[in-house]
Amino acid sequence: MYRRKIQYINVLMYCEPDHRDKLLLDTIEIGDKELSYTSYKNSKTLAHKYEERHLNNLFTIKLYFRHNTICQYLNIVNEYEYKLHHYISFFNIDESIMEQVYFHYDMLLLNKQNYTQPMYSIYMNPVIVHHLNIEPKTMGFFQKEDNHKTILIICLVELETILCIVDL
Repeated sequence: MYRRKIQYINVLMYCEPDHRDKLLLDTIEIGDKELSYTSYKNSKTLAHKYEERHLNNLFTIKLYFRHNTICQYLNIVNEYEYKLHHYISFFNIDESIMEQVYFHYDMLLLNKQNYTQPMYSIYMNPVIVHHLNIEPKTMGFFQKEDNHKTILIICLVELETILCIVDL
């Protein structure tokens, strides 16, 4: 009996969600209070149902990020927030959702006033200048061991470009 239960859980961890759950995930959105609370209830139901699922699955990670967005919007504690930290720390992020994942993870960190992980903020308001090879993937920040280095910060403010040079 015990061995069968373990096998059943392992199968559940990797199974694709059913069609109804995929449709329900697509209904989760922020709107007026009634729509947002309905979305919160739906996302919480799905998050609980898929709590034991493997995180390295597109459906599962979209679910937990959408649930987190709804929780932040409604100012409700997200009991599944640890899954987002775990996903960022231990998994290779699918290229098709990388920018969205980093954007939403950075929003989570900013909401928690955690400013110590700036690598995700490059996706917040990205400046892209292809001919100069400036884009989020080529941007970096000072590292702990950096000495006598300079970082260039480009800001676009009302159609004016402001350059800022910071020396370390």
